[in-house]
Amino acid sequence: MINDDVFSEWLDQQIKERKWTHAEFARRAHVSRATVSKTTRQLIVRPSVKTCQGFAKALGLPEDIILHRAGWLPGQSTQAEPSPAIAELVKIFVSLSSRSQTILLGIAQVVHNNDG
Repeated sequence: MINDDVFSEWLDQQIKERKWTHAEFARRAHVSRATVSKTTRQLIVRPSVKTCQGFAKALGLPEDIILHRAGWLPGQSTQAEPSPAIAELVKIFVSLSSRSQTILLGIAQVVHNNDG
């Protein structure tokens, strides 16, 4: 069953919040620009599981959130959507190079170890 909260609108909002173009999102999700365009215009109502997995990776969200929103999983997602602060952190993190991600992760671990 497809969620009342229209997936295409939700996906388009996620892309806009990250200030990405559809082309940039498609590149990050490893799907075609046409797939992103058709999905956000409701020409594809429920993208394939493989496409949803790419969307999840690009957005930095757990796959089950995307699969639930796209209508592949019934009921509630088993994982809560991240807070705005976490979403912003993920947005920044996925935009970094692999080397920068490693550095940022090291810094986060130091802060975490000193915060307890």
